[in-house]
Amino acid sequence: MLIDVVHRNVRVTQEQKEWIQRRIDFALSRFARRIRRVSLIFSDINGARGGVDKKCRIVVTLSPQGEIMIDETAVNIEAAVAVISDRVARAISRTLERRQDLHVPREQTIKSEYGSAAL
Repeated sequence: MLIDVVHRNVRVTQEQKEWIQRRIDFALSRFARRIRRVSLIFSDINGARGGVDKKCRIVVTLSPQGEIMIDETAVNIEAAVAVISDRVARAISRTLERRQDLHVPREQTIKSEYGSAAL
């Protein structure tokens, strides 16, 4: 699972990048076989004015196809990553469950001269 961290108008230290990668890896490791790439994009909405303005967007590219994108805004980068990692794990779980439900074979019925029987 490849994890990219991109930052725009916001400073992300090397320690923060390592923590982000560990947090995302921990949250998504059970889906590692089904994930091709994870991209986190950080930006500062208000600039130097302060406030709740650190935006985090996560884009998860699934295998063989599909993409999940979630946005979160928080006071700091760590808070945004903590929330978004849980949200994206739930979203991936739901997406994979839906895919599995689509591939469940339906009950087959055999008709005979004596009636019908379900397999």
